[in-house]
Amino acid sequence: MIRVSVKSTEVRNQSGVAKGSGKQYSLDFQTVWMHTVDRNGQPNPYPEKVEIILPKNDQGAALFYPMVLIPIQN
Repeated sequence: MIRVSVKSTEVRNQSGVAKGSGKQYSLDFQTVWMHTVDRNGQPNPYPEKVEIILPKNDQGAALFYPMVLIPIQN
């Protein structure tokens, strides 16, 4: 199982023009902390910092969730 913690509502935007297509893009990133386990199911001593790309809604705004717990079974 992986537990995910969100500690901040800060969102980082990265935008520009794609080299291949020449189209503009805009991505919103948020930092989350993954609490993972080892092969024996024991919790690792420290969480891992991960940036996720936030999905956009119909108006193009990032959808933000202040606290997310995602159980993932191996």
